Amino acid sequence: MKLGIDVRGKKTAADIYVLIFQIISFLPPIYIFVASGYTPLLGKRNILTAVFDFGVSALPRWESLIASYLYRLTSSELAPYFFILSVALILGIIAKRFLTGGYRRSRNLRILFIVLILADLVVRTLPFSFNGTFSYGFSAAAFAFRTVCLVLPLLDIIADHTEKKKKQ
Repeated sequence: MKLGIDVRGKKTAADIYVLIFQIISFLPPIYIFVASGYTPLLGKRNILTAVFDFGVSALPRWESLIASYLYRLTSSELAPYFFILSVALILGIIAKRFLTGGYRRSRNLRILFIVLILADLVVRTLPFSFNGTFSYGFSAAAFAFRTVCLVLPLLDIIADHTEKKKKQ
């Protein structure tokens, strides 16, 4: 891993953020997939429910709200399942293209990541009813997780800035 924007052949912090986002996006569908095939899991607290709770609480709020809306609209576990996985896939494709597509595009995507994550963190601190859905433990862990996600693209921007200063 190398911090910076115009890095070739190595993973940057923004690449790691996209990978972490995709991994987190797989946590809720694991529970949905297993629970749809084995319904006795639905009424009990177990490791899969903890994975689901952390996965959904760690997703950006807009994504979890849309997934929740899709579930209420369709009454099917498959709609949020495929929505969450589709967002992870689309982000991976777009991020790959933009992170390797030249300095300006790559820098702008990192700035967009920072703005979106900051907005998500602000929404998490506001007293909306959907912010109280999960326990304080999961909410705090998800907030810390999203803060780490904020730091990753920020590290690339800072490394690029210091590298430019050294060249001057």
